[in-house]
Amino acid sequence: MKKASIITFAFLTGMISILYLNELFKVLVAFIFGQETSAELGGILLNVHFIINSSTSFFAAILILASPYIASIILLEISIFILSRAKSYQQKSFLITYQLINIAYLLINTVALILSVLLKGSSESDWKILIVKENIPFNEQMIFLLIILIFLGSYLNMFTKRMGKNIPAIK
Repeated sequence: MKKASIITFAFLTGMISILYLNELFKVLVAFIFGQETSAELGGILLNVHFIINSSTSFFAAILILASPYIASIILLEISIFILSRAKSYQQKSFLITYQLINIAYLLINTVALILSVLLKGSSESDWKILIVKENIPFNEQMIFLLIILIFLGSYLNMFTKRMGKNIPAIK
């Protein structure tokens, strides 16, 4: 298989996991906690909205809303495990591209989360709805965002070091 087709296939696989698998994982976690979700297909994007009501516990809501991030991290860990055992250049190229797509998803979604909390705009994300429902003060929101940034930064730093060990040109 040519290099361009491997990269294209990895990109498509990464996009499928971002657009569909992460959202389906969110539905599964919501189902485990007995919460309702509504799904809509907007173009190629599957968008699952978690319905936050008065019976929803704060812990369950956080886990459900964080489940796409958790799913992406699980997929990254599986791919790094497979990458460490990959023998061919094609397999390694596919997995590295797939990992980069998932890392970009984590970064972009985290920036979007931070901006949706910081900017008091009209867009209503599930995170903003949870913050309003729980009546979380602004200082605690900032601490929450800082914890997310520290966790994600630490994880991505660790992950890229492990990923670098499996790239032949970096060894």
